[in-house]
Amino acid sequence: MIRTVHAATLAPAVGPAADSTHNPGALSRERIAGGAVRILHRGGRDKADLLLVDLGQGPFVLKDFSAKGTLTRWLGRIQVARESAAYRRLAGVEGVPRFLGRVDPWSLAIEYVEGERLPDAPIPNAGEILARLRALLDGLHRRGVVHNDLRSRENLLVDRGGRLFVVDLAGALHLEPGGWAHRMLFPALQAADEAAYLRWKERLAPGTLTSGERAAARRFARVRAFWPFNRKRRKDGR
Repeated sequence: MIRTVHAATLAPAVGPAADSTHNPGALSRERIAGGAVRILHRGGRDKADLLLVDLGQGPFVLKDFSAKGTLTRWLGRIQVARESAAYRRLAGVEGVPRFLGRVDPWSLAIEYVEGERLPDAPIPNAGEILARLRALLDGLHRRGVVHNDLRSRENLLVDRGGRLFVVDLAGALHLEPGGWAHRMLFPALQAADEAAYLRWKERLAPGTLTSGERAAARRFARVRAFWPFNRKRRKDGR
């Protein structure tokens, strides 16, 4: 997701003025419009635009629905609220970009991770990357969050220092640890993340899968077509 700049043309962000109840004094449309703004990715009609913004203190990413149609803006407002809540719950978890705040109801700002998608990154030590992915997943799950889209090639980035980051929490689900819903439902929900981990392990270090892990991967593959929380179906079968 945050990998390459698809357009280098500088342009001001567009949209309504900031709502101070969402972002008390830190970021605003006015400040963003006065800074350098690049397009990282122009989302389709129902997707947010991703903008790389620099106000003079280093770049950050703005995920923005403000220039979309009425229905997408309405749905985007819900998504921004959910995703912002997920970032707040994961504050301090290594491998999760820092959440910088909501600019307004239609946009949120996060730390910019300069890196490559995991499939494209040079991996000198697959075991180390897998250990970092395992630790990252455990960190999410301890906070009661499942990412729910870790199979995507776009959502795991490796920076120049070899650190692993997870991005795009739009599909994340949260159940408060200790609550009855968490006890009853969380093991089933986190199965999607665990299956994604096995998928990456199979891809990066196929000889290290145990017989139990291979069996678990096959079981999930059989039910994945009916999994109610799939965000999208991919033509390549991932």
